[in-house]
Amino acid sequence: QAHSWDLILSSCRFRNFTCLQALELLKQEGIDTPFIIVSPAISEEMAIEALNAGAHDCVKNRRRLIPTIERELRTAAMRREHKQTEEELQRDREIIQQLAAETSIIADIGRLIGSTLDIDEVYERFAAEARKLIPFDNMLVNLIKSQESALEIAYVSGMDIPARRKGDHIPFRGSVCEVIERNRKGILFMSET
Repeated sequence: QAHSWDLILSSCRFRNFTCLQALELLKQEGIDTPFIIVSPAISEEMAIEALNAGAHDCVKNRRRLIPTIERELRTAAMRREHKQTEEELQRDREIIQQLAAETSIIADIGRLIGSTLDIDEVYERFAAEARKLIPFDNMLVNLIKSQESALEIAYVSGMDIPARRKGDHIPFRGSVCEVIERNRKGILFMSET
């Protein structure tokens, strides 16, 4: 299993091992490699049994060997491409589902912002919807008090942090909010733990 083989050529029988046992071993290991039995003495019954067990072909006449190998290598390459395409499609489906879920949540946030004049209810519902998109330990809604060069904390969800409670004022200069206002882009902080 340390090697990835392009092709397996097998005799019908070995000393204490048959091609059917080899096929079973490959199946157990999940190895999808073309398996061709090369044996001028293989019986028709044994060939059928081997093909039913997963052999890709049984070759009695060695003149057929090269075309059989070429065909099976092409077929294996097509199977690998098909599998890779299926995996990529599955990843794309998952991304599309995630984007659809996120878009739905964002639409819900938009609807709830206009649904009530009670700003505390809007903040509560906003935090619940935002948590579906971005798991967070703490979320603050800050109002910029330009004349005071300060931020007033209007809403808190999550952990209780001293000096970061509803109604507290914090300096605007040098704050993350100042960077966000200047750059007009949000910032997401994620810890590595």
